[in-house]
Amino acid sequence: MIVQNGFSEVFITLHSTHVKVMKNPIPQTLILFFVSFSLNAQHTAGQIYYGSKQYVEYWAGDLPLIISVPHGGSLEPTEIPNRTCATCTTVKDANTRELGIALHAAIKNAFGCAPHLIISNLHRKKLDPNREIVEAAQAIPAAELAWREFHDFINAAKKAVSDQHQRGLLIDLHGHGHAIQRLEIGYLLDTLDLRLSDVSLSAPQQVNSSSIRRLAGDNRGRLKLAQLIRGPYALGSLLAEANYPSVPSAAMWSPSLGEPYFNGGYITRIHGSQDNSAIDALQIEANFMGVRDLASNRSNFAVELALALKTYLAQHYFAKIACKTVSTSAVNQANYQVFPNPVESELTLQATAAIRKVLLFNALGQIVFSSGNTANQVQQIDLSTQPKGLYVVSFELEGKVIKEKVIKQ
Repeated sequence: MIVQNGFSEVFITLHSTHVKVMKNPIPQTLILFFVSFSLNAQHTAGQIYYGSKQYVEYWAGDLPLIISVPHGGSLEPTEIPNRTCATCTTVKDANTRELGIALHAAIKNAFGCAPHLIISNLHRKKLDPNREIVEAAQAIPAAELAWREFHDFINAAKKAVSDQHQRGLLIDLHGHGHAIQRLEIGYLLDTLDLRLSDVSLSAPQQVNSSSIRRLAGDNRGRLKLAQLIRGPYALGSLLAEANYPSVPSAAMWSPSLGEPYFNGGYITRIHGSQDNSAIDALQIEANFMGVRDLASNRSNFAVELALALKTYLAQHYFAKIACKTVSTSAVNQANYQVFPNPVESELTLQATAAIRKVLLFNALGQIVFSSGNTANQVQQIDLSTQPKGLYVVSFELEGKVIKEKVIKQ
């Protein structure tokens, strides 16, 4: 495990009988990087953990909410050949990584504490974590390792949620390319299932096949499955009320016959409660226009989804959620993160309070980026067109100016 902080780098190799430690200077950005991962490892809410070569990342949280983003990565390492199987889908879900990060910030703002977030940084042509390992990784060792790390991080998040809250919800976040611009929410039930009457949709066969089986058998309002999927407090209904058309919802029970619809995949099935385990799951397929296309739209949707999830959890899961709130009484490295560093294309700033007056300087001291008057907890800087080298990012946080060195590689 490599732990990076502002003073030193400590490389620790854990064996049954010894611990080996070496120290070297490192960048100031706070990063925790796992070379080898153990489900029993301790993860601290508010920290980011990486798998080998940063192909996978895990933002540890303390809410009973887990977000997985399997198809938003852009890394294309040469050590992993492109997937070529006949059934392989290799198209990236545009801007879902960015949407996941925006959602993380919005949920943290709405609840006062953070969800768990797991992201695959590999392009889908290299790895598909939403498939079983054979199709996902094509027997390539580096891809298989990343696949295992992705699912191990989800399992670690599930264990943390179960230990702290006894139960919780996983959101598997995707983006669809269908012509109809609406959200598609998947519970592992197909279009024909969704067209059933309330009584039939709530029958044992459909309940046991769904990814929210546990919730259907144990929720605060003692609601049947049909009400959880398309009642007034279904997630789709809450989002539709916020002007994001969704299927299924109270306004739209199911897609019309012949209309495309994604009802969930491997992650929803493996990590949901179809086996009656403690963590429910659902898949959100986000449309592009008005949701994923622009940073402002991603931010707006993230806020509405965070509020919908707050209502959803209160109605169905918990009267009150106890979690550790990160203090913002002093500006220090626990209150903000600048990552990845080194960076290849997009640099992200995240903080526990509004980030203001973001500037990026090149090695000559010239301003190459300015954020204007925005004040969000997440700021993203596109460095893809900038040359390699040393940069300094400057931003204001809680009245203090923070400066961090960044390397573009």
